[in-house]
Amino acid sequence: MGYPVCRTVITSPLRENYPWMVPWSFYPDSLKQHRHHKNMTVRCVHTSTCENENVRRNPVKIQLLPEGLSKQVFKDKADASLTVSSEILSKVMKHLEHFDLANKTTANLSPVDFKLPPLLGNSVGDHFQTIALQQTAPYKALLGQLLGMKSMPKLPRSWRKAAGWTKYDPVSGKACSVNYPEERALVFDIETLVCDGPYPTMATALSPKAWFVLIEIRWNLS
Repeated sequence: MGYPVCRTVITSPLRENYPWMVPWSFYPDSLKQHRHHKNMTVRCVHTSTCENENVRRNPVKIQLLPEGLSKQVFKDKADASLTVSSEILSKVMKHLEHFDLANKTTANLSPVDFKLPPLLGNSVGDHFQTIALQQTAPYKALLGQLLGMKSMPKLPRSWRKAAGWTKYDPVSGKACSVNYPEERALVFDIETLVCDGPYPTMATALSPKAWFVLIEIRWNLS
């Protein structure tokens, strides 16, 4: 007969350095629903169990990811749990004892195996770092345009009071109406008349090429 199980996720410095510590499940008597520490977070979710003694466990008897998943996630470090030095094992045991998690009775969960998307890099950390870089790359490029300005466009000596967007030539200072700023990277400030609505009443914007001013279409000040 199975036992109630707490599936756990542990975040700590040890987990990053020693992937074999990643637990599949364990059942500590004193584990609360949520237990927090500045270097460690344990979350507990009750799940179903099964009887299966053919499971992979690390030296502290915590069930590991099945071999297929482990090789996909940890690659060349997938077998790190098979050879652990006594020094590291002692350090891990002290860490678990500090949180009353050592030598707890564990139950077996059904081994699962499925194909994960290929890792973008050599580790899970590399994978998410690569995704983050890919997703932020367009914004980083836009920031690069702003940071690459050797000098700001010349500030207009006078401002045109006309509804809509006005662009100021950086050399002559001449004002002309535009539908909107054509540049993708802008530094801007807005003023909102709250009693009139949630949209900007006026705005100024600076791009690497020119200054812009917006006056809401209903407020033609000319």
